[in-house]
This record gives sequence, C-alpha cells and structure tokens, in this order.
Amino acid sequence: MQQLKFSIPELDGKPCTKCGVVKHLDEFYADKGGKFGRSARCKECAKSNANRWYSENRERVLAQNAVKFADPEQREKKRRKGREHAAKPESKARRKHWLSIPAVRNRINETQRQWHKSHPEFQEWVKQYRRENPHTQPGNLTAYFGKGNGWAGYERLVAEQGGKCAICGTSEPGGKGRWCVDHCHDCGADDAGKPIGNAESVRGLLCNACNTGNNWDTLPDRGELADAYLARHSCPTPSVKEIVVGEPSPPDFDGQYGIGRRHRLGKRFFGRGQGQAGYEQLWREQGGKCAICGTTDFGDRQSRQFPVDHCHDCGGDKGNGNPAAVRGLLCANCNNGNNWDKIPGWGTLSDTYLDKHRCIPM
Repeated sequence: MQQLKFSIPELDGKPCTKCGVVKHLDEFYADKGGKFGRSARCKECAKSNANRWYSENRERVLAQNAVKFADPEQREKKRRKGREHAAKPESKARRKHWLSIPAVRNRINETQRQWHKSHPEFQEWVKQYRRENPHTQPGNLTAYFGKGNGWAGYERLVAEQGGKCAICGTSEPGGKGRWCVDHCHDCGADDAGKPIGNAESVRGLLCNACNTGNNWDTLPDRGELADAYLARHSCPTPSVKEIVVGEPSPPDFDGQYGIGRRHRLGKRFFGRGQGQAGYEQLWREQGGKCAICGTTDFGDRQSRQFPVDHCHDCGGDKGNGNPAAVRGLLCANCNNGNNWDKIPGWGTLSDTYLDKHRCIPM
C-alpha cells in the first residue's frame, strides 16, 4: 500500500492501515507512539479485530483471568480502575446516552434479571457487604432509619416481628421480595411526603399487600387487624384526613366518553344495556356518597364517577355482568385501600361494609 504523507494543514485526517480509508483523527484511538498521537487502525477495525481475537481465544483468556484474579490485590486493583473510569464525566455522559435508548435499556435490564435469577448467592453477598459497609446501604432504608443505620434498623424489625407481616402475619413479603417499611407520614415525612430519616416514625414492616391496602376486602377481619396495628403505633401529633362532604355530583354519562362508560358498566357489572340505570340506582341509594368513608369526592379526576366495588369470588375480576356481585360505590381511595392508615377507624368501617355485603360462595 502506498504510504500517504500529510502536510500540517492536513492533520485532521489519516488513512487506516487496515481498511485504507482516510478518516478524521477522532475515528482513531489515542496512542502516544502513533502518528499524530493516534493509533494506526481506526476504531471500527480495532474493535472488529479485538472481537475476532477474543472469540478465537476465549477459553484461554478465561483461564488466565481465573488465575490472575484469584489474588485479592488483583481483584481490588481491577475494581478500583473500574470505579475511576466510571467516575469520569465522559463515562457518565456515555452511559446516560445509551440508557436513554429504550431498546438498550430493556436489554440491559433483562440481562441483569436473568443473571440475578441464576445467582441467588449474590443477594446474600450484597446483604453481608452492606452490613459491613453502611455507606452503601439503599437510600430508602437510610431515609427511614438514618444514615448508616439502614440495614441494622431493618434487620432489628425483622427479628422483632419474627419474619412476619405486622398486620396479617404472613411470612411472604410479596412485591420485590423485601418487607415494606411502614412509617407515620405526620411525624416522619417532609412537606412532599418523603421520609426524613426519623426512626421514631417507623411503625413496622408490612407485606406488600398490607402496605398498599390491596387486601382490604380479601383478608378476613383485615380492618380490625389494621386498626389494632395503628393503635399500637399511634402518632403523638396525628393529622386527620378531611373527608370532603359537599353537594353530591350526579353521575356523568354525557359527553365524549358517556357511551363507552355506559357500555363498560353494563358489560362488567350490571348486565348489557343496564349500565347507566344500575349505576344511578346505587348512587341514589347511597345519597351520592362513598359507601365506606362517606365522602362525595370521587377521588379520581379522570373517570368522574365512583368506582364500582364488587365481589371477586362470585363476580370475577371484571364483574362479568353479574349484578348480584356488586357491593356498592366507593371513592377511589377506599376502593384501592389507600385510606387504611389515613382515616381513623377506617378498618372498622370497611369490615362493617363487607359484613353488610358478605359473599355467599357458589
């Protein structure tokens, strides 16, 4: 190949010794010993050559690394270099760019999930490492128990509760596999509702279903258990949620979404063609109020109507058009169970409501 010579004004490019294409200097890796301070091969050719070589010598490289990194000093040296490289501004910018691409982010997340599933011992190692290095504790635990006391406070509560939920007593955390830290939002949160590291505001560890309130109508006497739990951990400065009781808003079946709303109510709960009539009858019987807390506020600005509560045992997940499965109209917060720790005595109110509409298994 004929060697190309460059004068000073032409220093913005050079030919690749592999593919022979003249490229900008930015397309070459930095190399102090190379011409113009750049490597002889362009980045694309260098990557292709490195990938080919590794695929041909993979077993030998893995065997060498296994011997090399058996030495703790070598492992720590490699980790230190990795941390230093990741801390560079250009590395952070590059990572942010790639993670902003949905396809790349999803592929990385799936790879990580598969790896963690096949290496359960890694989670135990992480727990042990965080116990010995408090500064690496997850931010959410630090927010509850204070800096440096996250895992210690969490494990103390696990031991005190015997590894069970403080309300329902289950030994399965649910959710992501870790107990939810329940805390008082009156004395342990800032104006935005975020925990402020006040360990005294922590009430206990709950399973995911009890923490979100999703099991309020599936667990027998769940309301009584929740009220007893809250009584044991009463806040010295409680703030009672104000129940909005104003002029009841009539159901809205007009406008752009009226036809679809009537169709869904009929198909799921009241029978085909009976959606509007069934809903309006319940609304009049309840006086335009939630059947549990008595508020006139829907709690959901988008739907502009009370959610229809029904029994999932005799009415299925979607109701299946069985009017006998319908229990009543609830505000969005009562229907989701979000009011369980916000309204005093809500557990008793919900149990009374369920007793009034007790399901008879078919």
